[in-house]
Amino acid sequence: MKKRLAISMFVILFVAAAMGGATMAWFSDQVTVEPNVFTAGTVELDAFDSWESDDFSVDTWNPGDCTPKFIDISYIGNKRAFMRMQITGEWDDEELDGDNVSWKTYVGESDYGDLYDGDTGEWNIPDGYDDLSAWFNDDSEWEALVWDDGIGSHDFSDEWVYYDGWWYYAQGSDSDTTITKGEGEDAITINAIDPDVDDVEGINIIGAVCLDGAGTGNEYQGKLYTINANFEAIQASHAGEWVWDEVIEQNH
Repeated sequence: MKKRLAISMFVILFVAAAMGGATMAWFSDQVTVEPNVFTAGTVELDAFDSWESDDFSVDTWNPGDCTPKFIDISYIGNKRAFMRMQITGEWDDEELDGDNVSWKTYVGESDYGDLYDGDTGEWNIPDGYDDLSAWFNDDSEWEALVWDDGIGSHDFSDEWVYYDGWWYYAQGSDSDTTITKGEGEDAITINAIDPDVDDVEGINIIGAVCLDGAGTGNEYQGKLYTINANFEAIQASHAGEWVWDEVIEQNH
């Protein structure tokens, strides 16, 4: 009898313990880390150009005409980068000689903003000139520029330096990130653009494209001359070899 009672008490205690365990709770905690959002850096260019002039139409280019050409280029990316440009031109007829087309770049003292209104596309001829032709023929205001062999004005070359078919932007301030093109006396060293320091928006290039009167005969009537302005930028950390497979490119 005592043995049965002892067994019964054991069973009761076991069941009570089991029931008690079923009602017990425990401490816990949970925390959520805020999502991490990473924004990729950008290498981005913006550019526009204008041929607008009251004295000129692209559909009626005449021998002896000099045509104003305005280019505005901006680097608007947030990564350090290098930038370069290349200007080429050709007639649509391969048999025609392109030497009758020449470029001039502005070297006068007027501010670019005083010469050209980007909002209206109007050119403001400085006082003392009757028309665009008289202005363009003043060597103190305009200087010959040959895009493909680096001949240019001192003012123009201050901002851009030439090497092997390309003009490289030379006003970057990041002297810790540089590239060197060429060797010896012909070598050029270029600092990268640092977007946190350098204001590389609204770089203005004012030029004129001239069609030589004496060198342009009847064979040029109705022919088309195309100018290609190509601007490229590449991330500074990947420009050591200047491999432009993934270059950001703007054609105008």
